[in-house]
Amino acid sequence: GEPALSVARVLTDSQVVATDFSGLAAVGGRARAVRSGAKNIIFQFSDAEDLQFDDDSFDLVICCLVLSVCDEEAVLPDIERILKPGGALLIIDFDDVSAVDYLRPLHAAVAACVPDWKRLHNSFGMQAWRLGEKPELLSAHLESLGFDDVHASSCHVALEPGAATDEELWQRAAGPMGALLETMRDIDQTDVRDPEMLVGKEAFLAALQQEATPDAAHTRYSNTSFRIWTGRKPIVPSRWSFF
Repeated sequence: GEPALSVARVLTDSQVVATDFSGLAAVGGRARAVRSGAKNIIFQFSDAEDLQFDDDSFDLVICCLVLSVCDEEAVLPDIERILKPGGALLIIDFDDVSAVDYLRPLHAAVAACVPDWKRLHNSFGMQAWRLGEKPELLSAHLESLGFDDVHASSCHVALEPGAATDEELWQRAAGPMGALLETMRDIDQTDVRDPEMLVGKEAFLAALQQEATPDAAHTRYSNTSFRIWTGRKPIVPSRWSFF
């Protein structure tokens, strides 16, 4: 449900639409919204590469952790299409996915479930993202689509999982992983040898142990860097005729 839920809390006079390719994520987001009392947000299933919204629909689009797993050639033009003239774009994604502690256990779990993982993993964003290494490529792409005021920056965030046990961390990861495996199997016709994720769970827990330190509850997942891009869709000037 994040960052959409936080946006809804701040922009209380606005209607927030949160989308995800995973139906499980949408259901979880709705539950969190109900618990938080947010009434100006809706969650729905949507493919980022085929957004089912009308042209010029949104004042702001936040694309969070999408481009590391989707084709930016399909995503970005669609975002430009649904933004209103003058609308703002915020893109947040992992700087270098191979170095992100947060994803290493999930990476190991998916690799255990998919025999052809080595051939596919680049397309599912589980190692260094080329746009994180060369952010100017994405900036140039945004400018080629007509975006103004394009800026790129980076930041480091310490993610704090609290006192969650390894089993609880697996429960949090199982939904997104299941959605990813389902996509691989049904859409990309990939051989998934562990649909119930039993082997995947073992690999996930083993990877957590490799990350463990004496104070792992406070340091695990701490090495997380993000790239941020911002831009604005230009306002097309009115055409005036003078006689």
